[in-house]
Amino acid sequence: MNRNLFIVVVFAAMILVVGCRKDRPVDAVSVKTEEAGSVTDKAAILNASVTFRSVEAADFVCGFLVGTSSNPGPGNAIWVEAGNPGGDGKFSARVSDLDFNTTYYFKAFVSADAESFYGSVKSFETSFNPVQSITVVPDAVTVNIAGDPVTLTARISPPNVSQNTVTWSSSDEKVVRVNEGKLRGVAPGTAVVTATATDGSGVKGVCSVTVVRIPTEAVDMGLSVYWAPCNLGTSKPEQAGSYFAWGETSSKESYTWATYELCKGTARTLQAYNVSSGYGVVDNATRLLPKDDAARAIMGGRWRIPTKEDWAELRKECTWVLGAMNKVQGYYVTSNKEGYTDKTIFIPFVGYKSGEEIKFDEAHGYYWMSDLFTSTPSEAYIEYIHTTSHYLNSHLRCDGLPIRPVSD
Repeated sequence: MNRNLFIVVVFAAMILVVGCRKDRPVDAVSVKTEEAGSVTDKAAILNASVTFRSVEAADFVCGFLVGTSSNPGPGNAIWVEAGNPGGDGKFSARVSDLDFNTTYYFKAFVSADAESFYGSVKSFETSFNPVQSITVVPDAVTVNIAGDPVTLTARISPPNVSQNTVTWSSSDEKVVRVNEGKLRGVAPGTAVVTATATDGSGVKGVCSVTVVRIPTEAVDMGLSVYWAPCNLGTSKPEQAGSYFAWGETSSKESYTWATYELCKGTARTLQAYNVSSGYGVVDNATRLLPKDDAARAIMGGRWRIPTKEDWAELRKECTWVLGAMNKVQGYYVTSNKEGYTDKTIFIPFVGYKSGEEIKFDEAHGYYWMSDLFTSTPSEAYIEYIHTTSHYLNSHLRCDGLPIRPVSD
């Protein structure tokens, strides 16, 4: 037995009705070890009785010796003290923190006046509640070598198993390593991480791991601008970040013409960035100024919303591969420029926000450009991406769209 035993003493309702005077030694003591009760995978109640013959008893101590040896004694067992017996001479003690699926031997004792009296040896076997299933959460994950660590959780069922721990292993430690559920990406690739029950049941749970290398700072892809690794408002490449109406520098709850700051309530009452009198005040401005650029306002420096030319360059000079990161679909965009082919960013499908509702966030992406769609000034250019293509398009200025910043 490799664990300490924690004792909860079970007292009888009455104290033995014999005297406890030290000047009256025990004439004869009979100790009987009885069967253990309430045996579980980790605990048991040890039972016994004692009979004092001929004269009253002196001061005494009742208890048990319990261990995995078939002949439990002071040298190979744990001493478990019990309370004073009741009027019927019975006493008991609860022993816990036992090993599951293990045979234990025990015998009762009563010590009085420096003399010990023992009962016979009895045994019991703890039960075994095996693990029946393990679910690893999440069951699929993307680990960015340059990003934040990812920790997996093993959910074990049923909840009352005898041993609720697991060991973690990776199918390819050249791709990903795991320590107590925490993943560390080593090199781009795929692997399977397994959680195995330690109770000997052989039950396992798995997680599919994809390892990528996406920088956490501005990414130099060999193009005319540096691209941010994440959308504006988040540090996770797969997350939407914040949504912005075109020309506004803060996010909000609802995106409608009534809440749009650059008009007076409708698409035909524009107050800035307009080339047609049919749409409101004409100022002939067709590209966002720094004061109306959310990326510049929030990130500072030389960060800004990409132009049509920036997105066109990303389309032309990079390879776009449909994929997923942490179950969010999108495109892995990798530079084709010599010396930069190891540079990749991930652009997720995160939809857009109209009113208070996010729309088409599972298979579509809508990303602002800083250029006005002059044919219809109530719209601005966007990069539209979906599962089969990605291209230049336009969208209503009042809706909330994500922004992927660039820096000169």
